Amino acid sequence: LVLGPDSSLGPMIAATIIPIVGANGDPQRAVALASMLALLVGVMTVLAGVAKLGFVADLLSKPTQIGYMNGLALTILVGQLPKLFGFSVDADGLIPEAAGFTKGLANGETVAAALAIGLLGLVLIAVLQRLVPKLPAVLVAVVVSILAANAFNLADHGVSLVGPLPQGLPPFTLPSVPMSDLALLVAGAVGLSMAALVFFFLLPGTFSKLADISTLVEESLSVSGMLLGKTMGRSGELSDRF
Repeated sequence: LVLGPDSSLGPMIAATIIPIVGANGDPQRAVALASMLALLVGVMTVLAGVAKLGFVADLLSKPTQIGYMNGLALTILVGQLPKLFGFSVDADGLIPEAAGFTKGLANGETVAAALAIGLLGLVLIAVLQRLVPKLPAVLVAVVVSILAANAFNLADHGVSLVGPLPQGLPPFTLPSVPMSDLALLVAGAVGLSMAALVFFFLLPGTFSKLADISTLVEESLSVSGMLLGKTMGRSGELSDRF
């Protein structure tokens, strides 16, 4: 499951934090507010799992689940295509992103090396999942891509690389938020939790073949809530995927 703000939750996070911080607010305060917001959402998600709210998943019809997942898959596919071809698109939304991708292809913005390494990863994942299903195919593809980027100096061929990463683990700290801001964050966390609950209700029910979907959803809520609070609250940074 996703453990960072995605395109649907991002605007909700911004709508909660921006009015508190203000137009010329302190970035460090914004990070603290976002971290506290993540912790609140994590607590609420865990409570939803403990309260046995997974039965709601049993009330969702199969067409609703299939439609949701197809829409999600299409949105992710269109959003990732520019990255696969080695360029970025300054657009937000399914249709603008698709139009931007088409325009980029027409303008010759494709980076051949990036496309080659991306296709190699996809083929490697597909082959390993079929031939050696117990092997972590995605992890193997990541390692092979890193080795290929280093061996063939792909950065010199137009491939964007992450670069050096900070070493060590971030210290465990709790964000300092005034009580006056906490009430507003709680209200925003309720809305974010409701949006996250819809995702948790739909996803396990679509992919799982188990009869007791509600139990699976409740376990997912509890575990994901703890991971959300730990990862986002501990790092104090927003990622681009939830």
